[in-house]
Amino acid sequence: MDDLFVRQIDILKGAMGDYRRGALGLNSLIQRIEGVSEMLDMPEWKDAIYPIVLSLETINAFALGANKGLTEADTISVENSLLMLEKLIGRFQTRTGN
Repeated sequence: MDDLFVRQIDILKGAMGDYRRGALGLNSLIQRIEGVSEMLDMPEWKDAIYPIVLSLETINAFALGANKGLTEADTISVENSLLMLEKLIGRFQTRTGN
């Protein structure tokens, strides 16, 4: 489980970096976060990540529904969600010793 956790967190960190560099869109980022969550299959992780993913999905849905890009406020909200995700990763790494 430890190796799986480390690999999946590396994927997640890579996706966040790609998003921040503009190499990955918000929808793809959300899909990667959800994919990592499924691979980890940790109920506590899924419960903790749910509000972060919900926030990102809401922003993405509004942007897609309005057929426009992210507003400045959306971009700030996404970054806040990513910061929360980084804190969550840190908490789980501390618990697992990874």
